[in-house]
Amino acid sequence: MPTAAPRVRQRMQRNGGALWRDARAAFREIDPVQLAPRVAACVFLAAGVLVLAIEALLPVLHGPHSLTEIAVVAVIGGAAGLVAPWQRFEPHAQLLLAAFAFGLFAWGGVIERGSLSPYLAMLPLPFVYIGFTQRPGTATAVMPVAAFAMVVGGRFAFDQILVLTLVFALPMSAIVGETLAFAQSRRTRAEARVERLLEAVRILARVNDARTGAQLVAALAAELLGAEAVSVLLADRAGSRRYLNRAFFGHPALADAAPLLIDGLERDRTLRTKSTSFIADAARVRALANSANCVRALAVVPLPANGAEPVGVVIAMWTSARRQLPASARQAAELLSEEAGRMFERLRAVAELAHDAETDPLTDLANRRTFARALSTLQSGDALIIVDLDHFKRVNDRYGHQAGDETLRELAACLRRTARQVDCVARYGGEEFAVVLPEAGERGARAMLERVRHEWHETKPTTTFSAGVAVHDGARSPRDTLRLADTALYAAKAGGRNRDVVAPTSDFDLVLP
Repeated sequence: MPTAAPRVRQRMQRNGGALWRDARAAFREIDPVQLAPRVAACVFLAAGVLVLAIEALLPVLHGPHSLTEIAVVAVIGGAAGLVAPWQRFEPHAQLLLAAFAFGLFAWGGVIERGSLSPYLAMLPLPFVYIGFTQRPGTATAVMPVAAFAMVVGGRFAFDQILVLTLVFALPMSAIVGETLAFAQSRRTRAEARVERLLEAVRILARVNDARTGAQLVAALAAELLGAEAVSVLLADRAGSRRYLNRAFFGHPALADAAPLLIDGLERDRTLRTKSTSFIADAARVRALANSANCVRALAVVPLPANGAEPVGVVIAMWTSARRQLPASARQAAELLSEEAGRMFERLRAVAELAHDAETDPLTDLANRRTFARALSTLQSGDALIIVDLDHFKRVNDRYGHQAGDETLRELAACLRRTARQVDCVARYGGEEFAVVLPEAGERGARAMLERVRHEWHETKPTTTFSAGVAVHDGARSPRDTLRLADTALYAAKAGGRNRDVVAPTSDFDLVLP
């Protein structure tokens, strides 16, 4: 048996420790909206029980006037507050407990024949409770109710104690309540920012488009900073300091001022900052004078990247001067910018991989795989051009392969500059290039080749090129149209090179290779 006692004691200690940890965890998880009124109810309950105990056990201490009725009411009110479903009520419903306390003060003063001394120490408690549970300004608004309760408790006898209570104790208690309400409000806003940031991180991780991501970052930054408008600028390429406006969120009137503001920030070199900068009054910055009549205060938050240069910046705007940017708002915006920077880097890496998979590395044109997709979408009236450099082997043999590569790049640049945005310009293979021109027809194809030959001549090239053109007909397959363009190219080569040949649209029986 003696040896069993230590084991029992150790088991009890472990169980007791586990219960204490569980109780602490449960207390931390209690919703503050439900906790505060229940704590106040416990105070009423404990005070009532204490008064009843004094009345019963130490009648000589409670004085000539009985407070039993007040104690019973306090116990009943405290018990009701403990079981009340406060989570179902609006927050201002919790003011009932503060009103209950003021009522007890008034009743107790009447019973004590105008003596307020026992309640002066408890006067700050309702205001402390109001500060924890209500918005700033509520404690001040409740002051007249508290003053009336104290006047009633003093039986309208404005003696020295009552006057000091109304002039000093009551305002000081209200100040305590307002201070707590302000601190609680700031903490609530900070918690809301943290929750919003966590939500933003989850959303940004699922974004697959840079423009959508920029619009989302603009909206989140406006919310976290309390800005009236936000612009998100992204670098045009990795490591560049040339920023392009990718998203705007906020009042439409500030949208026109944003370009002027961006130009001014670039001249002032503020966009080149690698840390958050805040301008309290844009009118005092000479470079921002053109936009200061609309935008008075602004914050510039860089979007950091793993490289040396940020991937962009977030510009928050206000129409009135501001003294400072709150530290909590600045921190929230910087945390958002870090996540946004990672998102844009991820999207840029994905875009670069997609670009590499669809682009010829030498000429930076579409590769054959991309051309095959464009070819499969041919519609009646679309034109297809095959371009081939003449005597390209001689260029390599005479000037070297580096000069040959430069010739390929120069022809690719001519094709790219003369093509429309809807056209697909691709390196078809070796020294051959292919161009798909939607709805261009024969006339559009000839016009483009004329522009290409003019630009090619301006480069003083080392060789010429030949081209074959075919216009797609819905009666044939895209592959047949490609063969027609290829046959037309061979005809141009056979006809002496440095010329364009258009495949006949009516002769589908043209001999194909």
